[in-house]
Amino acid sequence: MNKIFTLPGRGTTMNLNAPLEMDAALQAAPISPNAPVTIANFEGVSNISGVLPPDTNGDVGPNHYMQWVNLSFAICSKTGALLYGPAAGNTLWAGFGGVCQTTNNGDPIVLYDQLADRWMVSQFAVPGGASGYHQCIAVSQTGDPTGAWYRYDFLWSNTNMNDYPHFGVWPDGYYMAVHEFANAATWAGQGVAVFERDKMLQGLPARMVKFNLYSTDPNMGGMLPTDLDGPAPAAGTPNYFVGA
Repeated sequence: MNKIFTLPGRGTTMNLNAPLEMDAALQAAPISPNAPVTIANFEGVSNISGVLPPDTNGDVGPNHYMQWVNLSFAICSKTGALLYGPAAGNTLWAGFGGVCQTTNNGDPIVLYDQLADRWMVSQFAVPGGASGYHQCIAVSQTGDPTGAWYRYDFLWSNTNMNDYPHFGVWPDGYYMAVHEFANAATWAGQGVAVFERDKMLQGLPARMVKFNLYSTDPNMGGMLPTDLDGPAPAAGTPNYFVGA
């Protein structure tokens, strides 16, 4: 989607006369004198559809690299051999029916779920009007993203567009944060949700639990959920949403 929205409370101009502030996270010296050597370097998916911004997105698993650039995705080996694609994003929902099959709106996410050796990908379907605003999610049935997928279509809202979706993999769910815009035009608040990961890994009917946080803080925006990389956290550890 080629839309530009401004979050509330965010100015669009800079004060060039304001004093400079030191970034508290800036390191005084590099940890290592040399950057690590690149293991593999190869061409990914170009911006085939010419959509701006391209929303370049991808993740790596034990044997594959999957990349999605707005409306098209491809799957490569870790040495760069093209195994599938580039193909339109909604190819994953071919034969599924509904707006996830008939639209290809982008804003994609690709995540490797290391705890289950699966892939979770998503893009939105935002025809609006009587069709509403949807989040399309697919979970690979094995660790091979070139194989079969379980497909889902979650109706986010009949009135609020689910813009800028970002996900996090967590043991007890797939968590998502979005920016909501009433009728794809007017700021309607930060939205957060969680999807039933355990059911989706089995291809079973799954629920979405979501909240709109506009009443909590109408200026809240830019939140991202925790995404697991590395050892699993202790059982019961909550997922955190973090924002500026």
